[in-house]
Amino acid sequence: MKVKVAAVQMDCVLGEKDKNIAKATKFVEEAGQKGAQLIAFPELFSTGYRLEENYYRFSEYIPEGDTVKEFEGIAKENQVYIVGCMVERGENRDTCYNSAFLVGPQGYIGKIRKAQLWGREKLYFSAGPLKREVFDTKLGKIGITICYEIGFPEIVRDSFSVC
Repeated sequence: MKVKVAAVQMDCVLGEKDKNIAKATKFVEEAGQKGAQLIAFPELFSTGYRLEENYYRFSEYIPEGDTVKEFEGIAKENQVYIVGCMVERGENRDTCYNSAFLVGPQGYIGKIRKAQLWGREKLYFSAGPLKREVFDTKLGKIGITICYEIGFPEIVRDSFSVC
């Protein structure tokens, strides 16, 4: 099965979730009209990357938060799968994760938390587990890594070895 993927590179306005989500929505609609079935957004696309000490202020729970709920609707409306990356509020007070979520036409599918934190990320985020869930979808199996993790092949190797 061939799958058409759109990788979105967008200019995110730092701290402006509403503007970033509106812009991302337009990208989903455009990509969907061009036949994309899976659309992936950059790291922390909804808030921008360099929030420094404001990360917790912009965090949301996954899947209960507004961003995931919004993209569940967008995915259903456009009949596509979407990978988004955002600041996730952790279970403990003041804990944040750099997390990615996957939604599709049927709604929320799952999330992963970035395990290999780069540089100053370690000051603001907790690390997620190295072992990843691989999500079964109508497009096939989808595994997710975030940015810097591309340099750590054991994440992909260990996660996909269970497929």
